[in-house]
Amino acid sequence: MTSLVPIDAPVALEPLAASIRASSNFRFAWQWFSCPRAARSGTAEARRILAAVIERPDCHAFLIDSHDRQPFTIEPLHDHVGFVAADGSFEQVLARAAADQLGAHSRIQSNATPHHVSEVRALFAALGPHSAFELTPGKVAGCPACKHHNNHLFSSWFYGVAWDWLFCVRWTEQPFVWIGCLSDTD
Repeated sequence: MTSLVPIDAPVALEPLAASIRASSNFRFAWQWFSCPRAARSGTAEARRILAAVIERPDCHAFLIDSHDRQPFTIEPLHDHVGFVAADGSFEQVLARAAADQLGAHSRIQSNATPHHVSEVRALFAALGPHSAFELTPGKVAGCPACKHHNNHLFSSWFYGVAWDWLFCVRWTEQPFVWIGCLSDTD
């Protein structure tokens, strides 16, 4: 079990969040955690962190607090889902969402400008070197759950559309973890 303690934000993300929420139909929720174990950065650690978030109500309270539909459900991760390294791509996704260039209702579907990406990168880099990971669907042939694109979604907080993301960011020199969830409400 990965030891997680929800903490107040060591970096303010509200300006970014306000831009994301103002563009298209995105909902954006996140939680910072202290994770006092030695910083290990890898997909297995990201999975352990998310499993702890799912298992512990105090760690997934940020999803419940921002959930606007009933009922709220959360369940263990499907065995075949995984994480991939998302260094660079997670900043691009957040910058695109903030610039209204991502999602079903965005008039322009394009990459964010290098300036917007560097603004997002600077927010997270303020705490030092880090690694980002993205939760991805399973792709096991013959698995009934894997044949559904969104089998990686573990909660009713997500809308179950193609525009759903979960990122886990782990700092190598700080005891911080950030879990960020993004979902298009359409």
